[in-house]
Amino acid sequence: YNQYVRVVRFHAPRNASVLMANLFASLRNFLRRTRHNSQQKPRQASILHQIMFNIILVVIVTVIFSGVPAILLLRFQLEQLAFLHVQNAQSATIALYGAEKNRMLKLVELSSERPTLIGLVGNSNVQELTQYLDSLREVTSADFLGFINLDFELTHSGTLEILFPESYPTSHSMPFVDLISLKDPTRVAIVAINEIKSKEGSTPKILGWVVGIQILDDEFMQILSQQTGLEQSIILGGHRVATSFSNFVDWPLDPEAISVVTHTHSSSHTMGSSENETFFVGMAPLTDDQGQVVAVSEVALPGETILNKTQTAIAYKIGTSIVIALLGVALAVVLTRRITRPLLNLARSAERMGFGDLNTQIPISSGWIEIDQLAAQLERSRKYLNQMLFFTRSELKRITHLLGATKEGVVVLNEDGDITWFNLEVSRIMGYRPMDLFHKHHSQIFRPSGGDVPPLDEALVMSGNQRLRKHLTVLNAQDHPITLSVSTSQLDLEDGKGEHSEFVLTLRDISKEPAVTRLRNEFLTFIAHEFRTPLASISAVIELLEEECYSMTGEEISKLVSTIRLSSSHLSTLVDNLLESTIIEAGCFQLNYKTIRLDNLLNSVYKIMTPLVNRHQQTLEFQTPKYLPTIWADPDRLAQALVNLLQNASKFSQFGALIILKVQIQKDYLLFSVLDSGPGLSEGEFSDLFNHIIVSDQPRGARFGIGLGLPVVKSIVEAHGGEVGAENRPEGGARIWFTLPLNSKGAQEGELWQRYSL
Repeated sequence: YNQYVRVVRFHAPRNASVLMANLFASLRNFLRRTRHNSQQKPRQASILHQIMFNIILVVIVTVIFSGVPAILLLRFQLEQLAFLHVQNAQSATIALYGAEKNRMLKLVELSSERPTLIGLVGNSNVQELTQYLDSLREVTSADFLGFINLDFELTHSGTLEILFPESYPTSHSMPFVDLISLKDPTRVAIVAINEIKSKEGSTPKILGWVVGIQILDDEFMQILSQQTGLEQSIILGGHRVATSFSNFVDWPLDPEAISVVTHTHSSSHTMGSSENETFFVGMAPLTDDQGQVVAVSEVALPGETILNKTQTAIAYKIGTSIVIALLGVALAVVLTRRITRPLLNLARSAERMGFGDLNTQIPISSGWIEIDQLAAQLERSRKYLNQMLFFTRSELKRITHLLGATKEGVVVLNEDGDITWFNLEVSRIMGYRPMDLFHKHHSQIFRPSGGDVPPLDEALVMSGNQRLRKHLTVLNAQDHPITLSVSTSQLDLEDGKGEHSEFVLTLRDISKEPAVTRLRNEFLTFIAHEFRTPLASISAVIELLEEECYSMTGEEISKLVSTIRLSSSHLSTLVDNLLESTIIEAGCFQLNYKTIRLDNLLNSVYKIMTPLVNRHQQTLEFQTPKYLPTIWADPDRLAQALVNLLQNASKFSQFGALIILKVQIQKDYLLFSVLDSGPGLSEGEFSDLFNHIIVSDQPRGARFGIGLGLPVVKSIVEAHGGEVGAENRPEGGARIWFTLPLNSKGAQEGELWQRYSL
């Protein structure tokens, strides 16, 4: 010990890094010599000095190498958290600007559709128009609301004086919203414009434009500050034109950060400081619809408090480290003076325990209270370890039984790929007898379904102890392909023979999971798509009635109510089809046969379909023979099948198209055909048209779900003993048909059915 101290004392240079290197080199040599002499009985003084030196050195090194990085890391993390908070607030600010633009766009859209405003514009009553704009602006809280006529004359409400070039309203597609910069004084505003069209005549006529403006002033910045929790400003022309600071703090701007924002259209973060405060600053571009940067959004987080707390924490950490170091050194000196030779006996006892000797009792009679307590604790540990060893062996047996009863297969492979252990679930999944699995190579059991490469070879190539999961397709004992989810883990073991590795495979048969998941997702997607359209229509009409019912005529209200009725009828049809599909899947589908007159049934179908085709301005034509028979069938089910086919034809046909329901009497059956004028069906859709929920491609990117209707039609027709099919018409469109057998009860002739057409 004295020798190594003298080396450090007399030969260490003044440079601190070289001093620490020499210190650790001396410590390493000291530990090597200590190990070399450990077989000899050491002297008591040597043991005390060595323990004291080691404890003092560990305390000092621990304080130095844990305190300094902790201080630096603390400051770095606090600054990173502050900038992260600024970044999140900046993202929220950009989102709030977007919400404000959407609000202004919605404002001008609703304002342009108000009948009162349209009437005042049509009458050219400037005074009443100005009064109406004043009242409307007060309700909407906009800073500016005006009207531009076709001569580009402006009638407005508000104290702003805005000059628009004549090409401004006509150079954008309507409705339009954008950011603009204003002068005298310099500021930034959100402007929204929409056309006002007359509702007289068949062709709407443009009467002018509604203009709404929201100034992004100090009041608006204070609102943003309340919503984001940080100070907000807008920078335009190198100056802050609006800010949320109650007492405006104008710290110098960072030209480099502003240049990065304006040239790269990306966010930038920097630091700013005034006389009494330091800020964490985030900047982001505010762009117009052409992608040009109009202004820069600035978010500021006061950082003086954070920096003060950081310095306080650093000072506290330094002081605590010094106190801990001094206390550690003092404690080391005290403890080493009380340690005596009985520690060697305890060390030998601990060494025996380390080699597995848990039956030899540890003596507890050294004469020193501290050493006796340590010996007693070591004795309790010996007893506890002995009990834990017994418990571990019992638990090992229990785990073996649990793995044998689990529903997932577990296989253990040695380094050569041979099976050394497995549970019974593996035998069930793969179809082999247990005796056929043991000590077999994995390539003999998990055979590839195609190709020559064993499927587990790639899964067993692992990096360290990384856990891998793969989906493999293999052949079972009956040569049937199955899909397995295989989780592979590598165990690095060490025994008396040296180190070796084993692989643990967890198997699960997932052959049916992808198909079930795909069918469930397709069904839910279809239901959501089909139900959303009528519900959205009903919701929109009800909202319009709530807002405009007092200004609407009876005819307008009647049209809206008709729309609600049609959407409700469509929704009812969807629910009926869904219920029918559920009944069909449950195997409870039954028919209620009656003697029905076919002409009466067709009359009911015609009344149901008339409002729908009128709405689409389509023509519905029934082509039937002169005399129609009386048939034996379920009238409700048959009407449902015809309505589903006609609704499908109306959906796929253009406005003003012709839809034909054709009834023909063949030798011993009736042939019903629905002919539309749509785009027809592709060749790949005929095979599963009546069996699955499919989506058909349409012109201009539109897509329509064929859905549950056609499978329900197929079930109804086949329950009556008929057949169903589809084909494309030579002249364009599709023809969907089904047959209905005639029987003795249905052979009677009915009344004359005349052709109906819209």
